[in-house]
Amino acid sequence: MQVLIFCTILYCLYAQEAGYKYAWVRSPDSDVFFILLYHAACVPNITVIFETGKGNTRRCIDITAMSNSLSPTYRSSLLSLHAFSGCDSCSAFKGKGKVKPIKTLTKSVRYQQAFCEIGQSADVSLHVKETLEEFTCALYGDYREKHVDSLRYKKLQAKCGTGKKSKLNPKINFEMAALPPCQSCLTQHVNRVNYQVMI
Repeated sequence: MQVLIFCTILYCLYAQEAGYKYAWVRSPDSDVFFILLYHAACVPNITVIFETGKGNTRRCIDITAMSNSLSPTYRSSLLSLHAFSGCDSCSAFKGKGKVKPIKTLTKSVRYQQAFCEIGQSADVSLHVKETLEEFTCALYGDYREKHVDSLRYKKLQAKCGTGKKSKLNPKINFEMAALPPCQSCLTQHVNRVNYQVMI
């Protein structure tokens, strides 16, 4: 996949150097869409068109126009968000998809700035990790909570609690994958996303 995406960007650069007005990219993969959106500023003299789907779902998207309509910070944060919310090489949050993370990102410039810092160096700062932990809590519907472990406990209590303090009913059938990740898992996920975006 990395080779395919790299070749796609080279193709756009070649089209610009050869004097073409358009670069037409066809792919069913959302990875290609987000990476083209991010790199469209590197080929300012041509229009990049992204074609996806087939039959009645076939669509052509003007990537250049879309990229130009976004602020550099937001455009950069979308690339990191795509990897964070699940791509070919990074795991996804069960049941969250892409729409909810994008809506959550749009609500806060602070989240956008944190996602912009992803991939800038091999190490992720503590501030970025804390902000992305808070973002994950918001993704799971709690905008006040800042720690995923606390949110996991709250959600588990709400689904399996017996009403007595700290008591859980083991007979209640509950899908654990619906809970947010624990902090140690989220930290490894952020590190993986950082590595992927850096590449």
